[in-house]
Amino acid sequence: MRNMTGATKSEVLIGLVIAGAIGVGVWSLVLIEHKDQASSGLGAAYQYDVSSLAYIDPDLILYDALPLVIETGYLNARSVCVDHRGQVFVAGDQTVRVFKQDGNLIRTLMSPGPSYCVTVAPDDRVFVGKKDHVDVFGPDYKLETAWPSLGQDAVITSLAVTGTQVFAADAGHREVVVYDLTGQVVTRFGQASDDQGFDGIIVPSAYFDLVLSQDGLLRVVNPGRLRVDAFTPEGQYEFPWGKPGNDIAGFCGCCNPCALAVLPDGGFVTAEKGLMRVKVYNSDGGFEGVVAGPVELQVRIEPKICRTPDECRANALDVAVDQAGDIYVLDTEHAQIRVFSKRKTND
Repeated sequence: MRNMTGATKSEVLIGLVIAGAIGVGVWSLVLIEHKDQASSGLGAAYQYDVSSLAYIDPDLILYDALPLVIETGYLNARSVCVDHRGQVFVAGDQTVRVFKQDGNLIRTLMSPGPSYCVTVAPDDRVFVGKKDHVDVFGPDYKLETAWPSLGQDAVITSLAVTGTQVFAADAGHREVVVYDLTGQVVTRFGQASDDQGFDGIIVPSAYFDLVLSQDGLLRVVNPGRLRVDAFTPEGQYEFPWGKPGNDIAGFCGCCNPCALAVLPDGGFVTAEKGLMRVKVYNSDGGFEGVVAGPVELQVRIEPKICRTPDECRANALDVAVDQAGDIYVLDTEHAQIRVFSKRKTND
């Protein structure tokens, strides 16, 4: 062994110094990780009782879970929508699967690359977000065209469509991209604008949703600012709603809500990761009640307040609404959809 090493004394000394530095670095990381897991470094007055925050007053719950659970069969389920026929579309892995309302699979739409989101136009064309571009399927569910790429940094996480335009939420570039129906980009918006009094969209992770509301405005989740922003279809900023807070009416953590849908009466459904709750707000953004919390959703992870996006990458939710007002909640971690129907009142 002595003959196999050609190291000089100086080389040995340098190696020992480097090894020692690595050891100190690893030990420092262990201490930091342990400190983070143990107490977050904050005093007792700043520690949250997450179990109490996860508790939801039963009087606030306005919906009941239906017995049906749709098993999508995906490894990575990402998005759900319901068309005017009541068909349930789910984007996941590299396809879009279409289910009847009873959970039976009807068909599968296939195109290259991961499928991130899906929406259906009034003329039954299907638009699928494929990370950096949009694929368009005809009413016969055959692939018609793939629109040009938005660039390698693009991450298309949500789509909305009218009779003349398609809106795409690009989480990678933190902006909304507006297309015409041929796939040409008309405009982009979402950056801060002093002229409009808008402080910009913050998207810490790939949860960036948008919907078209009944008043003709586009509602765009601003997750890093814990609110929802309203824009005209041309990109003019109108107003925000929602507020940060650990109370049931607020949005907490690093970046919520993670999903948004429109109710038939013009109200909104939101979903949050971390504490895992689905709530309803009126058309003005006023809190009305709860659809479901961790118990009703039967989540199998411990609810928590996420301090960083990495802490809540798993077990996010997506939401959709059918024409009857039933709410479809996609548990992306377990690739299951639960359906909630509004409770009947005696009024």
